[in-house]
Amino acid sequence: GHYIVGKISDKLIDLHWLAVSIMPAEDYLGITVHECDEDVVPYKNASYYIDLMAYYYGGRVAEEKFRHDFTSGAYGDLDYVTRLASTFVTKFGMGNDSIENRAYLIGEEYSMFTEYSTNIINDEINRVTKKAYTRAKEIIDQNMDLLEAIVEVLMANKIVSEIELDKIWKSVVAKRNN
Repeated sequence: GHYIVGKISDKLIDLHWLAVSIMPAEDYLGITVHECDEDVVPYKNASYYIDLMAYYYGGRVAEEKFRHDFTSGAYGDLDYVTRLASTFVTKFGMGNDSIENRAYLIGEEYSMFTEYSTNIINDEINRVTKKAYTRAKEIIDQNMDLLEAIVEVLMANKIVSEIELDKIWKSVVAKRNN
């Protein structure tokens, strides 16, 4: 799921994909390995961050599609999405008009949140994360053929290398064009 969302998104940087695995490691059910020399997105806007959160939701969405259930394997991704959404709303001021696009100060020295402002912030974080999850689902739904091809290789080998990912991608694109 991560690979597909990251590969399809035109907002994220073009990553160099090394491997996708469904072999459990530490607290993860699998891992997507990529590298990037530098972040080449000079001006990160709201749509960039929505797609970045969608990228992290990609594994959860793929898990839902194939397992029809959730596991605890995506907890690190979910934690990151929640923290990023909080930053998006409270520090970057990228929330909706109901929070007047002002950046809220977070920290013990700025304990100026009222129950009202906390609810507004939490509602906006919820809205943003739902938007990102919906974006991930849209990308995965539109690319189920790619997901199924990757899953087939993963089920047989538990890992898909960079070379295999490239072959799968080209094969699926070729089938779509015929």
